Amino acid sequence: MHTELLQGESSEKISSIWIDYHREKDCISAAIKGSVYELLKQRLKQWYAHSSLSSLTLQPRSPRFVVPLPKEPSGFITLVMEAKAKEDILLFGKLEDYQKFGSMEAVTPVLTLQYYTELLETKDLVLMRGDVNGVTTTEAQYLANQLQIFYLGDDKYRIVKDFNHNPASFNFDDVLQDLK
Repeated sequence: MHTELLQGESSEKISSIWIDYHREKDCISAAIKGSVYELLKQRLKQWYAHSSLSSLTLQPRSPRFVVPLPKEPSGFITLVMEAKAKEDILLFGKLEDYQKFGSMEAVTPVLTLQYYTELLETKDLVLMRGDVNGVTTTEAQYLANQLQIFYLGDDKYRIVKDFNHNPASFNFDDVLQDLK
């Protein structure tokens, strides 16, 4: 992304330009504060270095989760969300395709979220674009909101951690609770 033209602008102005540019496109977009992005990244990435007083250890994180997408009249489809390990990309694909193929690499994503971090250090801002393929922009916005709810809220992140690290304790009904 070419950011040199934006360096003289405030974070608020850049956010406005980004959102306005994507408003009429078949995608979603957002401008995210650096601290919010850093927490999301920390919780998504599979491993990160954790320094304690006595040693440096690798701590597991939660790169994958399941998200129900409401569908009329009263049902839902289940999607798998997965962070790409070394990229700032999140993929959402149908659970049935994930189960069929065994990995997200073979699944056609219904939503791809790309995070642009070029302005993180200078403007404390990360720009996000979500490309849709098989969901509406309203559904895509719902999925992005669910990502924030489950990864940024400590109480909901417990459910994500169970899914990734303690599957025997994971209860899909806890995820569905907000749909009811």
